[in-house]
Amino acid sequence: MDKERKRKLKKLGKDEVQRRSDELHARLNEANPLDPGEPGWAENYKRGTERERWLKKKLPTLHQPRLEKLFVVREYDNVGWAPHKGGYIQCQICGSAVPSVRPNRFIDYTGCKCKNIFWWKFLKWGSSSIKFPEKIAPVKLTGRG
Repeated sequence: MDKERKRKLKKLGKDEVQRRSDELHARLNEANPLDPGEPGWAENYKRGTERERWLKKKLPTLHQPRLEKLFVVREYDNVGWAPHKGGYIQCQICGSAVPSVRPNRFIDYTGCKCKNIFWWKFLKWGSSSIKFPEKIAPVKLTGRG
């Protein structure tokens, strides 16, 4: 690999890092629009982290209006995402966010509004289904302040 090619690849890498950093900064500003040090910033930050704790503890299904009110949605763009407790997938048809792994309860049912994604469990029997896998995306949810 010659020096010119290395220089171009290095510039491409730096540009991509800067793009991702700017995007993350914009999402965090959307979650807490106040600057650190301003009155109310700490309360907004606490409210956002409390919402994230509640989300990880309860693992609710969030439909579009409530999702946009409580959280900022960011797509998980890294390769190798795997379902995990606390992870969410979003239906791109109706906009609902559904936990990627359901909590261990005896009786449980959840799904998105358009029924593209649904889970059910009764005692030891259960099932999950995704009708259109190409219409879902893993997401990260950041609590709004």
